[in-house]
Amino acid sequence: MAGSDHRPLLCSIQNTARPTYTPFRFQNMWTLHPDFIKVVENNWNSNLHADPWIRLWLNQKNLASHLKKWNWERFGNVNEQLEAIQNEVHNLEEGLLMGRNSEYEVHHANERLLAQIRYHECFLQQKAVVTKFTDGDRNTRYYHACINHRRKCNMILNINNINGRKLINADEIAYDVVQHFQKLFTNELDFRSPIETEMFTNCHHYAHNLNLTSTPLEYEIKQTLDSIDGLKTARPDGYTSTFYKATWDRTKQEIILAVQNFFLGVDPPKYFSTSTITLIPKNQNRKTWGDYMPISLTNVISKIISKIIVFRLQPHLQHLISDNQVAFFKGRNITDNILLSQELLLDLVRNCRGRNVIFKLDISKAYDTINWEFILDTLSARGYNEEFINLIHRWLKCNAHSILINGKCHGFFNATRGIKQGDHLSPTIFILALDYLSRQLNI
Repeated sequence: MAGSDHRPLLCSIQNTARPTYTPFRFQNMWTLHPDFIKVVENNWNSNLHADPWIRLWLNQKNLASHLKKWNWERFGNVNEQLEAIQNEVHNLEEGLLMGRNSEYEVHHANERLLAQIRYHECFLQQKAVVTKFTDGDRNTRYYHACINHRRKCNMILNINNINGRKLINADEIAYDVVQHFQKLFTNELDFRSPIETEMFTNCHHYAHNLNLTSTPLEYEIKQTLDSIDGLKTARPDGYTSTFYKATWDRTKQEIILAVQNFFLGVDPPKYFSTSTITLIPKNQNRKTWGDYMPISLTNVISKIISKIIVFRLQPHLQHLISDNQVAFFKGRNITDNILLSQELLLDLVRNCRGRNVIFKLDISKAYDTINWEFILDTLSARGYNEEFINLIHRWLKCNAHSILINGKCHGFFNATRGIKQGDHLSPTIFILALDYLSRQLNI
């Protein structure tokens, strides 16, 4: 900061309070320790409860408490541990030259140093949510830069409310954000025209015969789990997919039964259906809540259920979605429509009978405000069977949200409209519903 006597500066410094309670967060570096599997085996009981959902919940809570204690005993502060071992190796190497230490002691200390370096880099990589580097030189400086940048972007120190008043108090900001998004995700009683079912006559029979609700078997659940990135932020139960992959032989029974229960019609408790909304800035000028994108962080079990449905739907979308729908569609490129728009704009000035005109349609907050009844009516008009429609209806209703602001979660409410941004199934459901608009524009 620089100034002069002729231009005084008025500075306002706000110190945000650190959270008093730190929730459990699984660290992927734990899986690198040779004792990790033993800790899981000793604290994962398969006979705690008859209900698979409750059993999985009890196992997770019990294991989390033991892992937190084990973490401090085996890892402690990874930064301080790394520095201490580096100093130890340096002293042993000097002692070797002086004849005070043996080569075995230096070799053993170097092995511990390499292990600590792997723990430290894995810890920073997960904290920075960086997937660009897989192997090679250490990138600790880059990781620290990513961590500081994410921390800076995620801090919200002031915001303008709906009345234009600037809020700077942390409690006022937290209250206002909960009120804003609770209202956004709440259904408004407005008139909606009925679905024109004749638009989907060409795909009605095809969709009706799809088998999308059968109970998944172990290989399908494991294949889906392997497709989930282990570096994604863990919320709200704290476990990442890396934990389930590393402990699959010990934990698979509870995971398989829980996922199968959902497809058999048993809804998960709020512990598994809850999502944490984190706000991602859309631009540099962040003045209102509209300048943030709400991304839902869901549990791994919820992601597995969503991705199973996605993997079952994806091979058939080519026969169900119009050709002009290219967004969120695997195998199609959204840039095709951009190039087409450019060609049409170039031809706009050409003289023709009746003149030329282009309409630009923009759906504001489409993800957050789409009507659930409209989604279900569209699926019914497409010809999907009742079992699949009920499955999607249950997927929509199984939601409970809290909002993460400056490291703390605030509020707890249920949505009655919109779909969760960040859920793997949301883009597919969105294009199945939005395709109705595309077909209307083609008429």
